[in-house]
Amino acid sequence: PQDAAVCLRNIAVCHISLNRFDDALEAYQRARQHCTDHGLHLLLAQADYNIAYLYYLRGEYTRAIELYRAARERSVELKDEYHCSLCDLDQAEMFLDLNLVLGYWGDGGSGRAYHHTAPINSLVALHEALLILLEEGLDEAWARHRRNHLALRAGLETLGLSFLVDEA
Repeated sequence: PQDAAVCLRNIAVCHISLNRFDDALEAYQRARQHCTDHGLHLLLAQADYNIAYLYYLRGEYTRAIELYRAARERSVELKDEYHCSLCDLDQAEMFLDLNLVLGYWGDGGSGRAYHHTAPINSLVALHEALLILLEEGLDEAWARHRRNHLALRAGLETLGLSFLVDEA
């Protein structure tokens, strides 16, 4: 029974490498059912993790988070520290995934699914700052910063204050 579950998992991996995600999901679900039927609890936890990871690869982040949480709970019950850590790592990676952030500009393809509150104000500010920099030009931006620095320094010196750090 264990060999059949491993074969089904390997078939799913082959489907993923061919970008056939629906076929991969079907193979993982068959592996999961096989593990359930034969009491292969550790392989069942691995199948749960693999299904969550597949949803992550497909960009279905909300569903992936739900499945990672369930897979992590099962891994904790089985004392499977490896897959427990993988669930934590993959969830953390989603929070750092720039493709999710970039979905706020453009159509995003899937309705801009996001699993946590994004720092909207910061993202909009960054977007606008980059547009201004593009319009102004890098050399002019550096020159403007230099002029403002010199004006600030002159004003502080007039007040009797000075910088603690030497100028480079």
